[in-house]
Amino acid sequence: MKKKLLLFSVVLTAAFSMFSCGDSNGSFAGAKEKTDGVLTYNVFSDHAEVAKCSREAVGDITVPDYIGSVPVTVVGREAFYKCFNVKSVTLPDTMMKIDISAFDSCSGLAAINMGDGVISIGAMAFNDCDDLANVVLPESVSEIDKMAFHECGSLSSVMFMNPQCTIFDQAITICNAYTDDDRKVEYKGVICGYKGSTAASYAESCGYRFVSLDGGNKNSTVMKGDANGDGAVNSSDASLVMLAYSAFSTGDESVLTAEQMDSADINSDGQVNSKDASIILSYYSYLSTGNDISVEDYLLLDI
Repeated sequence: MKKKLLLFSVVLTAAFSMFSCGDSNGSFAGAKEKTDGVLTYNVFSDHAEVAKCSREAVGDITVPDYIGSVPVTVVGREAFYKCFNVKSVTLPDTMMKIDISAFDSCSGLAAINMGDGVISIGAMAFNDCDDLANVVLPESVSEIDKMAFHECGSLSSVMFMNPQCTIFDQAITICNAYTDDDRKVEYKGVICGYKGSTAASYAESCGYRFVSLDGGNKNSTVMKGDANGDGAVNSSDASLVMLAYSAFSTGDESVLTAEQMDSADINSDGQVNSKDASIILSYYSYLSTGNDISVEDYLLLDI
């Protein structure tokens, strides 16, 4: 909390100029370009923006909270465009805006940790991020624009922590793909949020499955290992378990409901950690070889 209060006073001026004075690319006059590793920044007097990530970047990337004395507050338009080999990106709490097509066509991006400061997610921000499996939108996120998570083939859960988040109200905002026959979008995952929230309304309008974060979801059929509640136990659940484990390890609030925690703790040792993720992946691999067995029976096998 103290950290957030300290950050607030520093980024307030930057937020005003960022949302009020920039052009369509989120650019400002007088910026100085600075490259640090695989990332290039536009540095202004009151904030910095991630302008570009090298196409040669691989693996996990952590964006710093400050460049010099100014906070990093924006991932600029197309900053990570077609960075195929970037696997995960962690954003600092100073980050407030993910601009249009910021991560467009990052086909290898499997995880995005947004921190606790992001307010706005632009159109097509994560378009065609085919490996992205689970997304947690922190309470700070107040709007996501059209096609923000469009054609994310592996996406199985999007969790909204802000019950009043403005969501562009079309199915193309969150979807896996288009059907072959009538070119309608489809999404096989779940939308997670609070009862009566904009997420609940969005899920209903699009015909998507909704899982309540309030608990006691009457339509819930969550099984052991099915952490995201989509009715299957697979690698997406393992990814969500690791995301939850990461949050626990850093002292952040849980991204899982009590029901999801119970499901994620597949070995029933009272903890949600990498062991659970490993068992989930093992079980998924076992099923992929043609075996048909319940999670409970699999846990009894000596494999």
